[in-house]
Amino acid sequence: MIRLSLILTFTILSTISSCGQAAKEVTSEALKGSWYLNKWTTSHTLIFSDKTVFVDNNIDTVFTLNYAISYDSLMTWAKPNQKIKNKIINITKDSLILDGIGELKETRCYSRTKRGYN
Repeated sequence: MIRLSLILTFTILSTISSCGQAAKEVTSEALKGSWYLNKWTTSHTLIFSDKTVFVDNNIDTVFTLNYAISYDSLMTWAKPNQKIKNKIINITKDSLILDGIGELKETRCYSRTKRGYN
């Protein structure tokens, strides 16, 4: 019985330590400024200010969305009842990796550096 208790305790503690790590909290200060996808596609340029993000689509549409950050996720919306949540996979001073932007669900790697489109 004691052996079973020890195994159960070890299993629970292992699960907590591997899955219970806190997500990296992202701040709006880290997002502020221009981010470039450097690819000819929709949402290729994002420009973050305090509460809005300007999105350039390269076609004939540019628009501004409201945004908020919740730990490691970016929520965007044009209307308050239509918020869309995307995970911020990673952010450094030079790169931003999202699991999508708005309704686009694909990994997107943005850079602070604007290059030619491929």
